[in-house]
Amino acid sequence: MKDLRPISLSFVEGRSILDNALIATEVIHALKRKTKGRSGELALKIDISKAYDKVDWGFLHGVMTRMGFTDVWIRWVMMCVSSVNYSVLMNSDRVGPISPGRGLRQGDPLSPYLFILVTECLTALIHQAVGRGDLHGVRICRGAPEVSHLLFADDCFLFCKASVAEVNELMMILHTYETASGQEVNLVKSEVFISRNMSQAAKEDLSRILGVKLVLGTGIYLGLPSMVGRSKKAIFSYIKDRIWRRINSWRGRALSKAGKEIMIKSVLQAIPSYVMSMFILPASLIDDIEKMINAFWWRNGSTNNNNTKGIHWLAWERLACPKAYGGLGFRNFEAFNKAMVAKQVWNILQNPNSLVAKLIKARYFPRSSLFEAPLRYNPSFAWRSMWQARQILSLGCRWQIGSGDNIRVMHDTWLRGSVNRWVPSPQPTGVYQLSVRDLLHDNYKAWNIVKVQNLFSRDVAEKILETPLVSSVCEDKVVWDEERNECYSVKSGYKLAMHYLIGSDKYHVMGNWNVKVQNLFSRDVAEKILETPLVSSVCEDKVVWDEERNECYSVKSGYKLAMHYLIGSDKYHVMGNWNGIWKAQAPHKARHLLWRLCRGCLPTRSRLLERRVECTLNCHVCDEEIEDELHIFSRCAVARDSWSAAGLSSVLHNATYQQTNAMDRIFAICSNESSDTVGRVTMLLWCIWQNRNDKLWNDNVQMPRQIGRHAFDAWNDWYSVHKLQSNNVCGTTEADVVRWEKPALDWVKCNVDVAFVSGSERTSMVLCFRDNSGHFMAGMTQWQQTVISFVEGEA
Repeated sequence: MKDLRPISLSFVEGRSILDNALIATEVIHALKRKTKGRSGELALKIDISKAYDKVDWGFLHGVMTRMGFTDVWIRWVMMCVSSVNYSVLMNSDRVGPISPGRGLRQGDPLSPYLFILVTECLTALIHQAVGRGDLHGVRICRGAPEVSHLLFADDCFLFCKASVAEVNELMMILHTYETASGQEVNLVKSEVFISRNMSQAAKEDLSRILGVKLVLGTGIYLGLPSMVGRSKKAIFSYIKDRIWRRINSWRGRALSKAGKEIMIKSVLQAIPSYVMSMFILPASLIDDIEKMINAFWWRNGSTNNNNTKGIHWLAWERLACPKAYGGLGFRNFEAFNKAMVAKQVWNILQNPNSLVAKLIKARYFPRSSLFEAPLRYNPSFAWRSMWQARQILSLGCRWQIGSGDNIRVMHDTWLRGSVNRWVPSPQPTGVYQLSVRDLLHDNYKAWNIVKVQNLFSRDVAEKILETPLVSSVCEDKVVWDEERNECYSVKSGYKLAMHYLIGSDKYHVMGNWNVKVQNLFSRDVAEKILETPLVSSVCEDKVVWDEERNECYSVKSGYKLAMHYLIGSDKYHVMGNWNGIWKAQAPHKARHLLWRLCRGCLPTRSRLLERRVECTLNCHVCDEEIEDELHIFSRCAVARDSWSAAGLSSVLHNATYQQTNAMDRIFAICSNESSDTVGRVTMLLWCIWQNRNDKLWNDNVQMPRQIGRHAFDAWNDWYSVHKLQSNNVCGTTEADVVRWEKPALDWVKCNVDVAFVSGSERTSMVLCFRDNSGHFMAGMTQWQQTVISFVEGEA
């Protein structure tokens, strides 16, 4: 499948569905903004009716023959295709088998690839017409490659000039393809979009010739809008509606906090991910989505209506911080969105010869690099999104030195290290025009130490000389420094975006770079430059992503970098041993209680009064002191006796002696006690809180001894099950270790077993004799009416 044309992107390794969607968006946007010129252009979106079901087997056989497949291979494939038969139920009676005479099976892993071979014939017909000059594709700008069609499985876009001759040629091609392959174009569902420089009468004439409806936009293509106008929030509002419907389908009371966390992370956060891979969603839409999810998280009651919204103890920005920083690890949608789109920017950087990369470069940065590309006049929304998201790459990318010719000393990021990959400014004027190649020896790939030390300060020179020069790398390339494989991932990109809070360009030093090499740098700068290693095998300068080991951008590392800069501010970063809470050996719901306790999110009466909720101040259990976190879990007489009943009074004493507030006491326990003890404490706090709520709402009272015993038993039960599951996963259960061992040579082994039949007062004994090879020799069973013990029976 690697030999297929770049237009055919479906089911081919290394090609992405988003490439076709991006090309379609750019072409449609070009048609939309074309208001001048004598000749117009059109985009025909065709719908193929029952695409898989109508493939002619004889045509498929002929296609494989013309493509050069061997007769044996063709016979095997056709046997797989033609051996199918079906049965149907009609009035509860089975009818069949029914043997079809055409079509490819849906769900068969071979079918998508066979369908690609079929559509290659349509591609060939179009290319022949283009070669003869009977058909012309669309060029979005001067110097851009011509696009005549886009195919992804049965989703097809055809482009040509808006003339009667070319429309007739296009219809002839489709008719020929239908006749030969058995495919059928559904003209009712097909639609055509024509550039704005054509008159309405001419548009209607062409639409009538094609037999399809004329539209103002091309709707959805590959699950994404192919035209995005001014009202972006309205276009993407269906995402918000899907999330809202999913939230309303869940009953809030049926889900614990741990259950809600899983549902948010696995379901709600995944809904907008596909659209976020290509477009930056409007900030107002993201804000609405985050508000909905935040309301769902804090909501109480048996229904999901606005009357039971609950108290929002923390803002979404704090919940979206990683758990290690006091949050719950929910996604910051703005940072994640940019990390996802940055993946497309990375693909363009790494595959400059792909069709989508050539289109984007010709349209937006024909004479500059992607990092220096301007937004330009009237850009598409896809490019506007990539233009914003590229900032994540600029934070985590680094040039890996090959030849050094394409890497500018002061303009590009090429120094090793996560803090600052730029050569600091100011420097002597002549340094600004230098490339990294000017800092290398002429005859071999190594740093010119004398030159570097003369140009830069000591610190900068040392950093330059520390930058490795890999002899096997011949071309300059961009790598992602946040991943070991140096390839960009959404995870690391999101982390980086959160770290930098997306938008800081403090590391990019601008200026005029005009002077010669000698004595242009201070000593510190020269040392920093010399710290950067030079790889002799890298012959050409290239931009690399410094957040990955393989120097390739990944959404993972981009997200990681974004998160790193977001949570770097004290506004979101709450100091403490938060990892100790989430590593506690206790049920997830109990760990959530511990987190809420430390973040001040428990609805104690003191906290409710702070939120202007009218209630009494005293503890509902003992009615002696003000109910706050410290009183409920440690000072209350019932709580103190519960700690003693659970055998954890010494743990409470040590934590109380060391710290004064509830959060610091929890952190002290997590840091100083064993994991089992932390788990038991977590379970005890859960039981104390449940007892308080049971007393408040149901007026049920438990004795401290019962609370402590219940916590002890509940933790033991959970730990036993958790340990058993872990052993099953690791494959270290006792059943795996104990096995039969053969006896020594010339010896016979006798294995015995005893069983009891309940209620019958009978005992069964079994003997089995095997030799040293494990072969069965003899055996016997015997029943006895007397009931004896297992030990006596086996003896």
